[in-house]
Amino acid sequence: MINAFRKHGMKVTWVNWGLTNYDLLTIPPAFKSGFSGGSDLANETFGSDMGTIQENGTTIEVGQKLMRGAWNAEPWGVLGTMKDEGLAAGTDFLFHKNRLSGLWGPQTPYGQWLQENEITTIFFGGVNADQCVWSTFIDAYFKGKAPSPVSHLEETSLIILAYLGYDVVYVDDISATTSPEYASDMVRYNANGDGNSTSIIAALDSSACKTNST
Repeated sequence: MINAFRKHGMKVTWVNWGLTNYDLLTIPPAFKSGFSGGSDLANETFGSDMGTIQENGTTIEVGQKLMRGAWNAEPWGVLGTMKDEGLAAGTDFLFHKNRLSGLWGPQTPYGQWLQENEITTIFFGGVNADQCVWSTFIDAYFKGKAPSPVSHLEETSLIILAYLGYDVVYVDDISATTSPEYASDMVRYNANGDGNSTSIIAALDSSACKTNST
């Protein structure tokens, strides 16, 4: 799907965790608790040192949990390589987030980019489908894109603005989660009412997708 989007001039965006030290000061305690690995909240949640792992005989510093630039916050495997290639080629764009949704609150870097580039339709995929993907999907559906002037009152020069939600498409083919299957069922069920396609990859260009079947 990534290759097909690039081939047809469609922008590919990567919305990844990338916390800063300032973010650690503003994240609510309940949210920190949800991302802790145990009872020691201060040392097992966002920003905690995740130690090292062995991969292909190499010791890798996993880094601080979901912090910007950390190995653990990068897309996994071949996706990381594809992201780097796309950024270098100018076809892809990277946005860091500090909550489950990449579009939460009044504005985010991703939201601002969508508005400035007058994007109207967003295809969603990734992990976890019922958490980060769904949160951003539903925010896009409800929040909407940049305001568009629909009428002008000449006497007062007042512009009346209309806020329209994005057209959203949840792509099941490229989404996954570690949650139980019923969590994925929930996403599919609700996304069907907002925008969904399980055959979008073939519809775009099956030949362009053969190099990346994931």
